[in-house]
Amino acid sequence: MGDVYTQSFDAWLGLGMSYQFLHQPKKALEAFAKARTLEPSNCLTYLFTAEIYLQIQDLDLAKKNGKEGLKLTSKNQRKITQSFEHILKVCDKTQRRKAA
Repeated sequence: MGDVYTQSFDAWLGLGMSYQFLHQPKKALEAFAKARTLEPSNCLTYLFTAEIYLQIQDLDLAKKNGKEGLKLTSKNQRKITQSFEHILKVCDKTQRRKAA
């Protein structure tokens, strides 16, 4: 990435989303972490990070990111709130199934 983009939240978020689409979770998580350092209050990095952790079955980190991201969403971000709530529900359901 060129110097212009190294401090761009959107560039890092887009890179993370690209890696996620290409099934490269480690690189996606690194890009989302960089994006988060640039805009710590943006809930999207938490959403995409939670999705990756859910996909790779790291339920504790999926829940942690889901809860943190949910705290950052405003009431008018209903769709994002629903996404976080879905991740947390799937984590709980999967954990109960594993415990049984």
